[in-house]
Amino acid sequence: SFGDPQLGKEALAALKASPSVASATLYTREGKLFAKYQNPDLDDPGFGLEQPGVRAHGPWLIATTTVRDVTGELGRLQIVFDRSVALARAWDKAGLIVVVALVTMIVGFIVANRIGRFLVKPVNELASTAKHVSQTRDFSIRADKYADDELGQFTDIFNEMLAQIQKQALEIERAQEERE
Repeated sequence: SFGDPQLGKEALAALKASPSVASATLYTREGKLFAKYQNPDLDDPGFGLEQPGVRAHGPWLIATTTVRDVTGELGRLQIVFDRSVALARAWDKAGLIVVVALVTMIVGFIVANRIGRFLVKPVNELASTAKHVSQTRDFSIRADKYADDELGQFTDIFNEMLAQIQKQALEIERAQEERE
């Protein structure tokens, strides 16, 4: 327990397995340097002893914790992580998410337009024809059929209904003319 600085260095050197660890430092209870590991591939950011907790400083993440045993506080362990690779990866993922969202919106817009063209337009055409017939009493008008699906069948039935109403209206007119 903080008796041999060499053992401390060896314990901290195990962190070389993580390439994002820039440095790891053990401090004594008095705040003096006891042992340190420095990643040779990363520059030493040169942070001094911090209060326990985690804080970000630019591309660095500094994690400091108190080392204790049954007798109380022995010192502090401070690890400095280089988060620049993780941040770059996060920005790449964010860019990918934006691209996927834009493609999804474009595809959604195209699908909505197609639905509008193949579903809403025929329904609007039927409604427009029905409104015109009800306003003008001109039963000779027919709705355009756009497809042979259920909406097309409905259009056929609607047009057949108009033909029957037109026939009945003509019969009523003839009957009235004969009666007069």
